[in-house]
Amino acid sequence: MLKMSLIHFTTILIKIVKSNVAISAAVTAYARIERMKYKTLDGYTIYYSDTDSAFLNKPLPKHLVGNGIGLMKDELNGKIIKRALFLGNKKIYLSILQW
Repeated sequence: MLKMSLIHFTTILIKIVKSNVAISAAVTAYARIERMKYKTLDGYTIYYSDTDSAFLNKPLPKHLVGNGIGLMKDELNGKIIKRALFLGNKKIYLSILQW
C-alpha cells in the first residue's frame, strides 16, 4: 500500500490543479459589482444580463464602451437588435436589423 503524507499529497495536488476557487469567486463577485453600474443607469431598461453581457433598451454612453479593461464592448459593432428572445442562461436568439 502506498503511503503519503498529507503535505506531500497537497504539494502534488497543487502542481496538478492550476485553479483557485477563492480567486474565481472573487473575480465573479467583482464582476457582479461592476455590472450594477449598468443595471442602475437612469433611463435604461435592462432586458438580460450575464457575467459577460448585458442587453439594454438603448446604446450605452460612449465613455462606458471600448476595448479597455473595465469597459463594455459592443459585440454587435453598432448594429441594432430588431427582436430578441431570452430563453434561459446563455440561450439567446437575436434578429439583427440589416444596414
